[in-house]
Order: sequence, then structure tokens, then C-alpha cells
Amino acid sequence: MKRGSTKAFSPPPPSITIAAEPFRISSHSTALALRHDEHEIATCDGATVRVNDARSGQLLRSASIQGLHANHGEVLLAFSVDGALLFVGATPGGGEHSDPVLVLDANTLSALRTIEPEFDATAIAGHPSDPSLVLVAGTRLAMYDARAGRIFAELAASGAGRPAQRALFSPSGRWLAIKTDSSVELWSVATLERTKTYPLATWSAAIAFSSDSERLFVCTQGRLVSLSVASDERPFERPFAAKVTASVNGPTALFELDDDEMLLCLGADLRVFDARTLELRRSATDRCHIGDRVLSRDRKVLFANNAEGAIERVELDRLDVRRPAIATEVHTLAWLDDETLIAAHDEAIAKATLATATIEPVRAFDESFNTAAASANGRFAAVATTHSSEPTQLIACESGRVEQRLAGFDGDVLAVSDDRRFVAEMRGTRLLLWRDGVEARVATKSGHVKRAAFVGPRTLCWISAGGVFFADVETASEKRFVKVSGCSAIGTNGRDLAIVATAASLRVFDASGSESTAIAAKSARFTSAAISADATMVAGGTRDGRLLVARRDGGGAASAVPLRSTAILAVAFSPDGGRLAVATAEPELFVYDVATLLR
Repeated sequence: MKRGSTKAFSPPPPSITIAAEPFRISSHSTALALRHDEHEIATCDGATVRVNDARSGQLLRSASIQGLHANHGEVLLAFSVDGALLFVGATPGGGEHSDPVLVLDANTLSALRTIEPEFDATAIAGHPSDPSLVLVAGTRLAMYDARAGRIFAELAASGAGRPAQRALFSPSGRWLAIKTDSSVELWSVATLERTKTYPLATWSAAIAFSSDSERLFVCTQGRLVSLSVASDERPFERPFAAKVTASVNGPTALFELDDDEMLLCLGADLRVFDARTLELRRSATDRCHIGDRVLSRDRKVLFANNAEGAIERVELDRLDVRRPAIATEVHTLAWLDDETLIAAHDEAIAKATLATATIEPVRAFDESFNTAAASANGRFAAVATTHSSEPTQLIACESGRVEQRLAGFDGDVLAVSDDRRFVAEMRGTRLLLWRDGVEARVATKSGHVKRAAFVGPRTLCWISAGGVFFADVETASEKRFVKVSGCSAIGTNGRDLAIVATAASLRVFDASGSESTAIAAKSARFTSAAISADATMVAGGTRDGRLLVARRDGGGAASAVPLRSTAILAVAFSPDGGRLAVATAEPELFVYDVATLLR
């Protein structure tokens, strides 16, 4: 944040949580396909194909299938454009088998034939006007004539040799888009030649054509890209930020709606963008974020898998207008309770409620502040404004009331104790400790203090170029020093332990300065760190957007990448240790399920 900058804050209106219609299809499948007449929806779990009524959810017919080893990968499912055929396949998942693609009669689910490609299938797409054409995509592409039962053309997809992750025909049938993890390719269906390749700086998560087939939309990590299909016009890009959601690990999907709008599905977050400007028009949250999503032809109903192993339908006209809730970088995160998160950003102290996925300001500021810190229990936050005339403020997060104004000038708030008696602040090379509103100086011989945290009710821990320091807050003089090089981030469980991030590890210290556990980290340059309240788990975020979560007993570790590669500014475990909040510099605010990350 640049000192002295100002920005008006306008509180966002309440967000909308979508209530699904009383429509449920029991299914543990992550693959969905909607028949051309939209009266039937097909699912497949790798062993059984089921067809249900798309209006009532009633099961119409089912059949066991043989020959797929879908437990190794993901199920592929697609109807032919006339609805007469249903194609079923599975992506490779590390098994020894190369799965065929099965062609079923959509009315009876009886097997008509088997496609035995020379390579593993990774995507299936039906041509929009020719019922006999389907695409099977791998590192090569095969065009299959279902009427003749043979492959009639093979294409050399992806010059980089990367397997295609998805294939999509344009509505006109003239173009074929191929998505890999590093590029999007456009092919002419008439000539079977590649016409364009769009390199992507980050992996592409979803693609969609406009209804006139003139533009291709791509969702990458944190950006929407609009590409011209026929001209050499430069791509138009716009970043987006993800709001609070109970899970952001679900798939990403992109659809075109009527009136020049695009629907973007990010886990449980649904957003509608202007297709010309890519600006956000409205958004909402649903529970359906596990597997495939299928959009109805009138583009008003979305069928999706939910977290309970069922399929639900979502009426998209329930989306209401909502402005972005967090528009600037989050400085600090803390939890009030297991369902409520406090986030301090450049315009407000905000409260996020997971049950409704809403973010609303507890206290808004007329001007941007410079830094903020919250107590480990989330009850209090201290804010230093950008102007020297404005003192540091101590704020009660639940009421938004200013509890105390601390005289001073242009400091950086580092830490607040749970009982609000102590506030640590950095001014130049001086570490100041406010004790019951009275200023005390803590001696620092190592220069600039990077981060600080309160360890228990009486101990302040901070890191600087010299290492890790501990001081008694009552006397502000007793100090212990642990020589640790390359310290970059610090966190605490609010009681007796602090976690310090270095270039090679996440290291846990107690209030006496003794190191109890060192956890190796594959990623360097940490920007944030946290330890759970029960001291069983640690987490760290890096400058390039990687998230490391580990159990201290070594029982598991997982790396997760949020929706874009950018610095992770803050991480915080919920009091019960079940969720991990992550704030990034774009700005974004995520909430992960810890058990899912550690699988």
C-alpha cells in the first residue's frame, strides 16, 4: 500500500445465496450430459450409466457398462447433437489400462460399438450440426465418424506435446478449440488445420465460444481472456477476484448467456460478466461445486453436482447484483469463531460469514490505512493510517467501536494481544510496545523488524534480519534470541507457540525460544505462516501463490494453488482447525477445508 493514498469505501450490498429447486438426483458421478431436447440428463460413475428426467429428477433407465477403468481418472460423457448417441469414456489416471470410448444408444443404453483409439482419451466433444462427428482428444486428436464406426482423421494437437484437456466446437461448427495447460489452439474444421495458438502465462481452466462463434473466452488463473477467432486482434484480459466461499477446490466452468453475458463458475461461486468489457455484473453462491456443470439451451438453468453426491438444478435468474466485497489487499486475517472471519484490508475491517458467503464491513475508513493487525482470537484489530496526523486506532471487531487511540506517527502495526492490553508497532528501526495505552520501547539491535506476534499473554515474538526474538511484554526488557537466518513470516496459535517461516522450512518455537519442530518446505520465499490452535498443523503461503499445509506429526502434506499465481499475504486456521483462510494480493479471500488439503 502506498502511503498517503486515499480511496472512498462504499459498503457492498448483501450477497445472494442460491436455494436449489426441490430437484435431486442421487449420484456419485462427476460427469453430466444434457440431451438435446433437455428433457433428460445422463450421469456415469464409471460402472453405471443413468438417465434421469431433467425436470423431476426421476430415474428413467440405467445400465451397467464394461470396459472402463474410470477409477484411475475422470469419466467423459457426451450426447451426439441429435441425442441419438451417448459417448462414454474415461481419462487416464495412472493405471495400466488404456480405456476405449463406448458408443451407446441413448434411448436404450445398449452398447452399439467401441472406439479403440491408439491413445488415451482426455476429452469428448460432439459436433453442433453433424450427429456423426465426435472428438476424442489426447496428445493427438481423432475425428470419429459414428455412422461409419471409424476414425477418419487424426490431428497433431499441441505443438508443445502437452495433452489436450478439453475440446470444444464453436456453435457454427466451423471452429474447434483445444485447451492444454499452457495454451489454447484454434482449428479449422473444414481444413483440419491449426489456425491460431494462444500461449497462456498460467494454466487455462475453462473455455467457451460466443454464440456468433466470433470470440473465444478463456478463464485462466485469476483472469478472463477474450480472443478474436478470425482476426489478429490482440486478446483482451481482465483480472477477477474470488470472494469468500467454503470451498474453492471445485472445477471451473465457463458458459455464454443471453444479452452478451458470460457465466463463470469458480467452485461454489457463480459470476456473470459482461462479454464485451468482462466487467462483473452480478454474482451468487451455490452448493454445487464438485463435478461437471451443464447449462440448459435457454441458458436459464444450471445442472451441477453438489457436495453431498447429488445433482441439483439452479435457476440462474436468481442471481442478483453485487459489487465486489474486497477491492484491495488484505493485511491480516483472524477468526472470531469457526464460521466468522475477520479481514483487514485497505478500506475497512470486514467480517466474512461462511454460512452465507457474505463480506460486510465492521468499520469503514474515509481514507486508506497503511497496516493493520488483529488479535489471534479476532476480537480486536489495530490500524495505522497513512497520515501522520491520524493516530493508531484499536478497534473492537464485533462492534466496530474505537476502543483506543494511540498517539504517534506513521508506524506499522505488527501485533495485538488477545486481551487488547498490548499493541506492537514498528517505527523506523524502533519496536514500540503500547501497554494499556502507554508507549514503551523494546530494544532491537538487529535493525528493522519484519513481523511480530504475541505468544501467550506475556510474550512478544518478532523476526528481523538477526533471527527470532522473544521479550516479556510486562517489562519490555527481558529478551531471548534464537539465531535463525532467512526469516520471512511469523504466526502464532495465540497461546504458547509461534511458527517462523524461513527459506527452507516452517519452524515452531515455544515462548522460551526453544524450537520444538522443524518442517521442511519445498517452496522458498514465504510471505505468511500460521499454526493451528491445537498446535497439530502448520501452513505457509509463498510469494508466487503456493500454499503448504502439513501436520506436525508428519502424517500428511499437501500443496494447493489458489486461482492465480500471486503472493499469499495472510493465512489463518479456524479455531477448530477445520478450515484455513488464505488472502492473496490480487485481492482474493479463500477458505479451504483442511482435511481436503491434507488428503
